[in-house]
Amino acid sequence: MLSVGIDVAKRDHVAAAVDGDGRAVISSFKFKNTADGFARLLARLEAAGASPGGTLVGMEATGHYWVALFDHLSSRGWEVAVINPIQTDAFRGVETVRKAKTDASDALLIADLVRFRAFEPSAMADEAVCGMRDLARFRMSLVEECSSLKNQLRALMDRAFPEYEALFPDPFCAGSMAVLRAFPAPEQVLAAGVDEVERTLRVCLLTS
Repeated sequence: MLSVGIDVAKRDHVAAAVDGDGRAVISSFKFKNTADGFARLLARLEAAGASPGGTLVGMEATGHYWVALFDHLSSRGWEVAVINPIQTDAFRGVETVRKAKTDASDALLIADLVRFRAFEPSAMADEAVCGMRDLARFRMSLVEECSSLKNQLRALMDRAFPEYEALFPDPFCAGSMAVLRAFPAPEQVLAAGVDEVERTLRVCLLTS
């Protein structure tokens, strides 16, 4: 059985493979974190006689950069173990053959780690859970950004139009936003007069 180690990075990954005796079957090589790069990886594996049923691929859980490759390999039937980098570092401390810290040696070290099964795979959520988690995080970032912008606008309104809060306790309601779009400064509200402001609010109510 072949053991493949992949050192994950943002743009370029490095892969290597060893046999059951620890001999390098595939020397360390780089491939892009793209569909073409993944195709190159599979071509190298297949050329070395690797197959989904007789190969275990190990990769570090580095940021989110491993996800696309994991999905690509898993969907094609390859067995993939995602390994916590802490375990790789611990293995590096006892492994005596490949001591230098380089991408190339890390790929071989991960392959050795896989060969000895000296790891506990990271728990993996299914694709739907991962997608919902990412959406929730993105929504939270948008909510925080929106709150920050609202606070900035409130501060500007307090300086330029302090009486406005008495007219619209919620300056971000539809009517308030319609008035601000039509008359963005206190002088413009005064110049427009009550009738014009009322018409603006009526149009807003009819179209909302």
